Amino acid sequence: MLSYAEKINLLLLCDLLDGLEIDSSVDRDAIRKAISSGNTWSLTWDVLPDYPEPIKDVVTETADILSMWRVLEHDFSQLSEADKELVSTNAGPGADIAFEGFDGNNDPHYGVACHLIQTMGRFDEFSKRGLNSHSSVSLQRYRRILKQYKAALKGVGKGFSAHDLIEILKIKT
Repeated sequence: MLSYAEKINLLLLCDLLDGLEIDSSVDRDAIRKAISSGNTWSLTWDVLPDYPEPIKDVVTETADILSMWRVLEHDFSQLSEADKELVSTNAGPGADIAFEGFDGNNDPHYGVACHLIQTMGRFDEFSKRGLNSHSSVSLQRYRRILKQYKAALKGVGKGFSAHDLIEILKIKT
């Protein structure tokens, strides 16, 4: 966590390097965006990966959830039409195999997801979607799905079958 003074100093140093036209391997725009958006945790991922500092639980959980949806959506897209229908029919309200975003009003995961996707270029398959679910229960659902997903991962070698997806997504309700 950076103090207010440290944030000011970083911004001033970025401005100084720009003003003096000094080339640097440090991405000054990434630093500015991380500070202005309140996502200074990202400095340890992209700007200073060799200087690790503890990453907040919310960042790790957000990345885990996005990774999970990346796999679930991909594996669903690889199913035959008959298997897709089987999943849609049997997964109940959990039949939609699509990441719907986080609650933009009440959930810090929303800001982290936006920063990961829009600023850092991670999880680019979600970049053209709305990331605000407008639902205060989306994170709770994702946590339940993630728990089931992690348990199911242990027994999977080459992706999830239709039956695996049904079992994971039933947890969504």
